[in-house]
Amino acid sequence: MDADRPSDGEESLERRARAGDPDAQWQLGCLRLADRDEGEPIEAGFRWLASAAQRSPERAERLAMWILHGEMGLSASTDAAIPWLRQAAAAGRGPAQRLLGVLLLREIDGPARIAEAERLLRRAAAGGVDQAVLDLAAVAWLVRSDLRRAERFARLALLRGVPDAPLFLEGMRHRRRVRAALGRVVDPRRLAADAASGDPDAVFRWGLARLDGIGVERNAEAGLAWIERAVEAKHSDARLVRAFAHALAEGGPSDDPAAYALFAAAARAGDAVAAFAAGWIRETRLRPGGFARARTWYERAAATVPWAAFALVSGIERSLGSSPVTVAHLRRAGALSDPRAQFELCMRAYGGYGGLPEDRALALEFLRRARAQGMPSAHAFSGLLAEVGNGDAPDLERAVAHYRDGVKGGNPVAMGRLGECCWDGRGTPKDRRAAIRWFRRGAAAGDPVAALGLGRALCLGEGVRRDRLEAVRWLEQAASGGQNRAYGWIGRCWFEEGEDRPGAIPASVRWFRRGVAAGDPESEVGLAVCHLLGAGVRRSPRKALELFRLAKSHGHGGADRGIEAAERASRSRP
Repeated sequence: MDADRPSDGEESLERRARAGDPDAQWQLGCLRLADRDEGEPIEAGFRWLASAAQRSPERAERLAMWILHGEMGLSASTDAAIPWLRQAAAAGRGPAQRLLGVLLLREIDGPARIAEAERLLRRAAAGGVDQAVLDLAAVAWLVRSDLRRAERFARLALLRGVPDAPLFLEGMRHRRRVRAALGRVVDPRRLAADAASGDPDAVFRWGLARLDGIGVERNAEAGLAWIERAVEAKHSDARLVRAFAHALAEGGPSDDPAAYALFAAAARAGDAVAAFAAGWIRETRLRPGGFARARTWYERAAATVPWAAFALVSGIERSLGSSPVTVAHLRRAGALSDPRAQFELCMRAYGGYGGLPEDRALALEFLRRARAQGMPSAHAFSGLLAEVGNGDAPDLERAVAHYRDGVKGGNPVAMGRLGECCWDGRGTPKDRRAAIRWFRRGAAAGDPVAALGLGRALCLGEGVRRDRLEAVRWLEQAASGGQNRAYGWIGRCWFEEGEDRPGAIPASVRWFRRGVAAGDPESEVGLAVCHLLGAGVRRSPRKALELFRLAKSHGHGGADRGIEAAERASRSRP
């Protein structure tokens, strides 16, 4: 959307950059790096980027990514990227928090570093970064060997739609089963001696004890070496433990071909979980989009493994659309308590699409089931229904309660709606500062309603210090997400910047026109004001009157005053 922003020549850009304008500094830095000749130093361009990034967490995060990946001509460096990630993370940027946590875990040097990484991942997860939840599961399992906590995080990641969560969850469950069967290791020396003698069951049990630190010091590398020996001896549980270790990078880097071979062997022996895992590895890692090869594995598992039935629905509908076959798989996944399937069945029954007739009663039953399993999206949708009144009077307090439950699970939609309720005082006391907090969290997680609310607040300076340029960034995100109301607010920001920024008034007119085309009443009023004043367009009280009347027909509360002003201007015009 840069074409709809004010533009400057390079000389004007440099004057503004030297005067401390962060937008100009960023643009100038990008320009200098892009135009740099081969072998020319990068310092000049980088210095401008750094100056701008020091005042913007979003830009600090972007600069960190460029440094990390060696983009824009910068040298790739993890160490140089980390300070910028820290700055963005401290300001609440969820993606930066997650990435910094992951980078810290790669070079574990003690409990303090692990604890810092976990804190960052928790903040990212709370801010709506779903992948961070699965990262927390990995820390609980692979670093702390706490399978109960790991399974809780993996299940939450499933509820939040993280793609690898089902595979991780099945790995957790299998490990818990074999650990329960192992029990306590009362005599490690005796178990080690039995393993050394070649007894396959003892070899597996000793490997598992070393791998998870059960009765002995934990040593993942040594444990996996014993597990490998048990696999060679055709031990079925050892085969799955090693397969999941390959797939989930336990004790070393991931090895998808090796994982697939072990899962496939176990699946041929009749293991349904292994069949699902083989299909998942085949489709998503070895051959992305290769559903045709994965489908056979999923069909072997679908009768008992809900994730396999759900994967069949997704794969078949991508190429063939919905059908009685996919609806049957979806119902099976729902019956096997896959909350994603239950919520999908709710949405299809509610809207009457995807192979299901409209049936609101059935939709609400599926919604209840998904909500009972803690699915954040189900809580958010329940809040929307309560807010608008699903055949009943709206219940705003109930809506807020559902939104709060959705927020606990990190749902961005719930964050945006809760922010709106706090802003307007609907179902909860009016609290503009609380609204800003929810808007920031939801907007950072990608919710367009939250981005609109945050941008509006920054434009008005209500509940937060006024910052029109930051407002524009969030409002552009909202507009990209389909919030047509954002057009008028972006136009307003540039209009109010007009005295101090060359090109701002023409930019405001462009945004107002886009909003008028989309039926946004705020844009209609904004463009009417431009015509009334002759700002960026030819002065025309008649055109202004038309636009004010259009805005009134669309429900704008302030249009009447504009109509009166335009009528007076029309009468007084020679």
